[in-house]
Amino acid sequence: MTQFTIRPARPDECARVALFLKHHELAIDDIDPTLPGFFVADEGGDLVGTVGVELLGKLGLLRSLAVSRTRQGQGLGKQLYEQALKYAQAHGIEKLYLLTTTADTFFAHNGFVCIERQTVPEEIKQTEQYSRICPDSAIVMEKML
Repeated sequence: MTQFTIRPARPDECARVALFLKHHELAIDDIDPTLPGFFVADEGGDLVGTVGVELLGKLGLLRSLAVSRTRQGQGLGKQLYEQALKYAQAHGIEKLYLLTTTADTFFAHNGFVCIERQTVPEEIKQTEQYSRICPDSAIVMEKML
């Protein structure tokens, strides 16, 4: 099995990252083309995972955690999550939020708790993910860092 490397995404990879996320049924229309806060898992030149953190002052929005179906169940999602967490902490994020329709169990195992949608801070409510892209049925979770 080829080893993968987790590294910051490069701006020239935006189309590639967008295609990967679209293939995994994740939102792409609000991605900054310079990919700030995005990380990719690269395996021999193939994109096998992504994760991003949107910085909003002392708050962060974890987004776009996806792992290639051929690499699921092998710990790559956890490693991508840990990279995002380090990035958030290095940028002074005190609370990390996310919205999910499918991965609440994974995030609960990693210290996130479900919260009521109306309790989300205004900075998070103003993101495209919260206000427009994710359905109202999405589970909202937070984690103190």
